[in-house]
Amino acid sequence: MMRLSQKAMLGLGALLLFSGNKRAKPAPGKNRIVIPKGGQQMNLDQLRDLARAVGFPPESVDIAGAVAMAESSGYVDAVGDNGQSFGLWQIHHPSHPSYEPSLLLTPSYNAQAALKISQGGANWEPWTTYRNGEYRKWLPAAAQALAPAPPVAGELEEPSAPPPVAAASVLEDDDTEVTASGTEPPAEQET
Repeated sequence: MMRLSQKAMLGLGALLLFSGNKRAKPAPGKNRIVIPKGGQQMNLDQLRDLARAVGFPPESVDIAGAVAMAESSGYVDAVGDNGQSFGLWQIHHPSHPSYEPSLLLTPSYNAQAALKISQGGANWEPWTTYRNGEYRKWLPAAAQALAPAPPVAGELEEPSAPPPVAAASVLEDDDTEVTASGTEPPAEQET
């Protein structure tokens, strides 16, 4: 299997970006995705079917499809992040160098990479479109209600329950012990 150096990958990304045989589609945020003319595009149902076929658990199939749509608009051979992210789930090669970039442009290999990176569909934090909530617009209405809302910048977390207070006791002048749970007589001491 041929592995390309990072310099070669950047060159390939630049070649794709500046060649006449491409069309650029804006991706979420500041990223631009490059898609060669005639690139295969999958719809949301096809992406869900693909996710199911490679082993995503049923409860993760909708999110998997939604993340892929938000990342690549369903284009199989999308290249983003200045030539560093590849395919349907835009696998970021510098973060995941064990995946072959050219193979990431094939649906099943890309989906298998997404399955492994997401820890079997349990962790979508590596994907920007998950963290910023863009994937949610591709979810079915029922799944949207269950999906976690993205954090709002500068939003304070809800306070958690206060830590338990240690029981305090004080002996009053009459040798009556006062505790957090009320007034109790002191324990009898043997003399």
